[in-house]
Amino acid sequence: MKYELTTSYGWADVTLQYDNDPSVCLMINGLVRERRAEHSQDTASTRIHLRSPAQTAYEYHEFIEGVVEYESDHIIARIIAGNEELLARRVART
Repeated sequence: MKYELTTSYGWADVTLQYDNDPSVCLMINGLVRERRAEHSQDTASTRIHLRSPAQTAYEYHEFIEGVVEYESDHIIARIIAGNEELLARRVART
């Protein structure tokens, strides 16, 4: 099953896409900035951290981060910018 977190931060529209397998994509203003998938046998406890700079105001850039933690029974996804958690979601892992 695929999941998606979406928020706006300054001038940046941020989307974090992830699914039940350890696979995550960070998009900023509709462009894929970073994508990662883990292909290990032990996916019960996996953490994927993606990070990219983005223009958030006139001549101002910040790092926007997407963090997804995979546990055996749930997944926690977070979008972080400016050392502040903007959005978080926990879903059951099926």
